[in-house]
Amino acid sequence: KIITAADLYKNTNTTGARLLPGIGISGAGITSNEFAARIFYELNLTAGSYEIVVKCLPTFAMEKEKQLTYNIALNNETAKSVNVHAEAESAIWKENVLQGFSQGTSQHVVDKDGSSIIKMVLKNKNLVISQIEIYKTR
Repeated sequence: KIITAADLYKNTNTTGARLLPGIGISGAGITSNEFAARIFYELNLTAGSYEIVVKCLPTFAMEKEKQLTYNIALNNETAKSVNVHAEAESAIWKENVLQGFSQGTSQHVVDKDGSSIIKMVLKNKNLVISQIEIYKTR
């Protein structure tokens, strides 16, 4: 399943975020208006293991800590912190620029069929999400 930035932004439970039309691989990006945008997205999933891939604009971290970080959780699990920062001119940075996105991945488990909620917090103002991809792995 692919969830675009526009889909994330339309959700009434998403707060502190703004939509940037015309950029990124899905035609728009979502970023923080404030320090930490909060994104909640509800979807139906069957029980099993999932990989969630978050594709972002290939930007740089502006803070000295070199973090482009989001926290992500599925349902009531403990949030995982993912950093998509890549050093300029590194092999990862070059790949990101060529493909048009940087990406973070995380593993999640759904215990029962039905409604699930992806919860995200964008921790850096220059982090821009283009889309989220969800893959069932087991």
